[in-house]
Amino acid sequence: EYDWSVNFAPPNGTRWVAIIVDRSDVYAAPASDTVVGRVERLKIYEVVETQNAWHLIAMPDGTKGWVPDEVTEDFSG
Repeated sequence: EYDWSVNFAPPNGTRWVAIIVDRSDVYAAPASDTVVGRVERLKIYEVVETQNAWHLIAMPDGTKGWVPDEVTEDFSG
């Protein structure tokens, strides 16, 4: 897990997104109805994979799930 209290910029070689809506569900697959978590505004997540307009993100508890591109913005530190 990346320690933001020590490092204020994302590590090199990874892609990160910030959540830009108040809350969004995190889904088991792109366009799925199965919710595996929830994210909130201004939280930053590592992008593991991107498919079409969906990002697979890694959450702090180890869960991975998909969020639509429209709820994110690229984060570069």
